[in-house]
Amino acid sequence: MLNLRLQLLAAIAFSALSWTQAASIFSGASFSRIVGGSSAVDINIPYIVSLRSFSFHICGGSIINGYTVVTAAHCLVASEASDLQIHAGAKTRSSHEGMLINVVAIHYDRRFSMETMDYDIGLVRLANPLIFSVRIQPIALPAAGELVLDEDIALVAGWGYKSAYGPGSYVLRYA
Repeated sequence: MLNLRLQLLAAIAFSALSWTQAASIFSGASFSRIVGGSSAVDINIPYIVSLRSFSFHICGGSIINGYTVVTAAHCLVASEASDLQIHAGAKTRSSHEGMLINVVAIHYDRRFSMETMDYDIGLVRLANPLIFSVRIQPIALPAAGELVLDEDIALVAGWGYKSAYGPGSYVLRYA
């Protein structure tokens, strides 16, 4: 169980679940933001998905397997699974490429606190399996028992802010 938790936390770190515009309204939290990066138009980051509510991008996520995406709890707490979809295999928020799949269940750590952002992890269960391709793949997680060291280099990606407190990016970005 601890290994799975560590793998999920690593997936969150690697997937760049940068704060959405909603994060700017959190009053009690003191937190850092992932800002900037480079356009990912010319590189392949096949594990990143767009989590959508009523067809609008709300957060990023990482593909764990054909039916499961890891995201942040703050993306799920005010949502119903039936209102959500994931868009996989796209590099822009409104792209017609890739796959759009409905969500059937959401799970997040009940200890999650909007005030502190502690335990900010969630899972999304898909109605249908993703069809893996060059553009859609699960994230490569550390093997069971493999240590992730402070000096290890990670790639972060998402549709987060291009500048502090600015609008979210329309194009997938990475750093």
